[in-house]
Amino acid sequence: MAAVSNRESEVVDHFADGLCTADAYPDDPSARRGVEHVETHISHVFLTGDLVYKLRKAIRFGCLDFGTLEKRHADCLHEVQLNRRLAPDVYLGVAPIQVEGGRPRVGETDEFISTPLAEHCVVMRRLANGFDAATLVRAGRITEGQIDLLADRIARFHDDNAIVWSASRDEQADVAAEAMQSTIGEIDDASLTGDDRLLLETVRERSASGFETRRGTLASRAASGRIVDGHGDLRLEHVWFEPGRPEPVVIDGVEFDQDSRRIDPASDLAFLTMDLRWNLRSDLAERLLGRYANTADDFGLYEVMACFEAYHSCVRAKVAHLKRPTASLRDRDRLDTVRHEHLELAAELLAPPPSSHRHLQRSADPTATRPSTDGWSGTVSRTHARSGGTR
Repeated sequence: MAAVSNRESEVVDHFADGLCTADAYPDDPSARRGVEHVETHISHVFLTGDLVYKLRKAIRFGCLDFGTLEKRHADCLHEVQLNRRLAPDVYLGVAPIQVEGGRPRVGETDEFISTPLAEHCVVMRRLANGFDAATLVRAGRITEGQIDLLADRIARFHDDNAIVWSASRDEQADVAAEAMQSTIGEIDDASLTGDDRLLLETVRERSASGFETRRGTLASRAASGRIVDGHGDLRLEHVWFEPGRPEPVVIDGVEFDQDSRRIDPASDLAFLTMDLRWNLRSDLAERLLGRYANTADDFGLYEVMACFEAYHSCVRAKVAHLKRPTASLRDRDRLDTVRHEHLELAAELLAPPPSSHRHLQRSADPTATRPSTDGWSGTVSRTHARSGGTR
């Protein structure tokens, strides 16, 4: 992590302390019911009864740069703009954090930076607890109809946000393969032993072969227009099925790194299908894929889904691995389990399938299953045979 001005960090930290009280929200009566503070690696998040306020930390690392006030302003505006594509009435705008009597106060929400010298936060409508897709899946309450609605919504979103791939044909394949190997490298350290060490080496070997096998397919998809400015972090906990609403809303897209969004639509979708498989609902993953493929007229995605799902599974393993050193002993056990299960899932997804294969024909059936078009893709029929339960 690159150094950031101590003054910048101190101001944000001071505001974070002050925003934990109801007095900091004079225009939000629901704050009187209490303010919850959640700290992420890039933001301070404050939840009142009705609203959510996201304050960027003054940090700079990797592809993320919130090191100056101007850059934090720009990111606030960009988050609102991008996330309104899938959650138009959730992202309300940005609000200045003003100082009155030495204490921070959140000002009026607006569409622009109203006070250039003040920190600003993103203001969101708070979504109803218990209606995110992760909770619904784990409780066994998500329906096939909701999965169909989600598939249709993402397909329309991708169609609306298709972009022209201006780089070379092979660059998309190179980027995908390099991202996988980089993620594996971040897991590969001296603390990894036993079964997880063996799993990681298996994933490393199988992914190198798998992405090389799919190089031509990935390049052809990019050249034929299968690239989108997508969501970039399309996981179950970012999908909400609010009661009484005709379609899901999707929040928390990646606004700070366009390379994470400008991807093959199969990669965008793969975080969702991987999450469903990890939660032992491969039946719903296949339904989502079938419905999306029909709606988007993209049956070619089946040839690359296994490698993208394996990549996102490795990302989950990496996050658990990197959290481990600073976690409590109890949390370390949980994180070890999450890391192991995601490495196991990645290895299964990339395993060569049995020699007998069934080819997919275009079908109006939204539950159409993954084809096995050659000796590498399409292992999900046996991936997590426990499919149908909940984790």
